[in-house]
Amino acid sequence: MSSLAQILLRASHLIQLEIPYAEGFFKYSPETLLSLHLLPRLTSLRLGGVWAATAEAFSRVTSPLSYLSLAFQKDVSDGAFSLRRVSNTLVCLCVDNWKSRYIENSECPGVQSLHIACNRIDDMAVIVGVFPNISSFTLETSGSLWCTEQIQALRRTNQAAIRNLPNKWAFLDRLSGSVLAIYASGLECRVHELDIRWINPAESTQVQELLEDLRPQSFRAKVSLGDLTYQDLVDTLVPSCAQLASTCRSLAIKVHCNNSKMEASEVLECLMSQLQQIPLRSLELHFQWRRPFDQTVQALQVLDPNALASEFAHRISGLQVITISLEEEGRFGNIKRKECTMTVSL
Repeated sequence: MSSLAQILLRASHLIQLEIPYAEGFFKYSPETLLSLHLLPRLTSLRLGGVWAATAEAFSRVTSPLSYLSLAFQKDVSDGAFSLRRVSNTLVCLCVDNWKSRYIENSECPGVQSLHIACNRIDDMAVIVGVFPNISSFTLETSGSLWCTEQIQALRRTNQAAIRNLPNKWAFLDRLSGSVLAIYASGLECRVHELDIRWINPAESTQVQELLEDLRPQSFRAKVSLGDLTYQDLVDTLVPSCAQLASTCRSLAIKVHCNNSKMEASEVLECLMSQLQQIPLRSLELHFQWRRPFDQTVQALQVLDPNALASEFAHRISGLQVITISLEEEGRFGNIKRKECTMTVSL
């Protein structure tokens, strides 16, 4: 009997379990598979390296799981995996290498938080149907490998399928992920907080459509400047800020300045001039860069976050709280950070 099996057989009070490479345990140790079924109080389970043996083992679990995280290493055959035994207790589900057939003919009305990573999202209606009461949804895909035509086709397909559902998501507290993944999903429900990774100025058109459809009250964006020029940044921000002006009251932007050709002063001036259009109440700006030094890095090092916060507060009417964070990552991973949070007196 394996050591893990012996431990689990004596762990009837265990409530959390994580096995980074589960397939090795379940494939070569039947005792471990059996012991997993004898954990009556287990509420949190995280399994990595999931394949055939692990999928079969999990499908027999009867523990009252509220949190489940699965990272599929390889595809599993039809019928080998099922959520049915935990569908009534599950609240949070995270799946890496997602396939929609893993959940077909299932229903998980209690799941409120869903995190999916997949190669492409062409089954959004299945997800909405199986998880009707989601409040927080994160979607990550390898969308950088798609062409524009494929993304548009996926969006149209998903939108048409979702619109035909009798019950669909009307509102999400939080929607997060990459721009292309969320765009391709075809979601059109209202969103309180939209949190995106925005790494390509060519995605600005998709961002504008998302902002128009979802109308978020809070918008968070992680922007990688890379080789962007000042004009690229203006062309990207201006239309998006115009979309934000009608609904957004909270904005957070994290800017990666690595390899940027722009001066820090240019980036800041662009942000100040464009954000004046939005009746913001809360603003967070995080600048992050790495060595070796370039002009942007040298300029950022001498910036004063307190002075910047005061300037933004002066330029943006109605702003109540502002946070400015400047962060440098050294060659050995050490972090130097300067930060200021200011409450504005109205």
